[in-house]
Amino acid sequence: MNTKSVFHFDPKTREFLGESFAMQSPLQPGHYLLPSNATFDTPPACAANEVAVLIDGIWERRPDWRKTKLYSILDGSEVVIDKIGVTPADVDATDLQRPDEGHAWKKGKWIADAGLQEKVLARKQNQKWAAIKAERDRRINSGGYRVGDKWYHSDQISRVQQQNLFLMGDAIPSNLQWKTMDGSFVTMTLELTKQILAAASASDQAIFTAAESHKAAMLAASDPLAYDFSQGWPDQYSIV
Repeated sequence: MNTKSVFHFDPKTREFLGESFAMQSPLQPGHYLLPSNATFDTPPACAANEVAVLIDGIWERRPDWRKTKLYSILDGSEVVIDKIGVTPADVDATDLQRPDEGHAWKKGKWIADAGLQEKVLARKQNQKWAAIKAERDRRINSGGYRVGDKWYHSDQISRVQQQNLFLMGDAIPSNLQWKTMDGSFVTMTLELTKQILAAASASDQAIFTAAESHKAAMLAASDPLAYDFSQGWPDQYSIV
């Protein structure tokens, strides 16, 4: 026989890497050439999450969780083991993924926890309510409000200008041209400023009411983050 099985190991971790064949020495019949970081001794078969390691010339089975996804039993976050011999118990981890943030690790498994579920629900509701409020404020500040067939800007600078015109009363310059949201101009009058301010107040109230309706519906939803609040708002200016 001109070959013999040899078993390679990592020079640093000493873990088994694989098998190859050593050639018989042409100068010494019966003597096989052993490569570096290899042995003729057969490593033991290993179970899942085990690896054979050569310690002082002897193969030993050692825990090996480096390639297994693990999760913290404290908060469910991913945990990485990068050393041979370290077990999940050593780092407070498990290979069982946490179903969701409403579960706690108890007696060796994830169990639904009422206290955690309440906190998770409250966090989701607050997150969605923040999104609803952001949409509410966007509509108030950029959606405009309508008087007759014209839409007027609703941003803060425009609101201040509109209020100042109203305060000017009869002192508003005659034939003052005011730009609307469609780019056209209208002649500004005291009566028109009153109508604009009244429209602004009504628009703001309608938008706030819609936001509160969305909030109530979201709070009643089993999954607040899935609640769709894109509909059910007052009309706003749009470019056709």
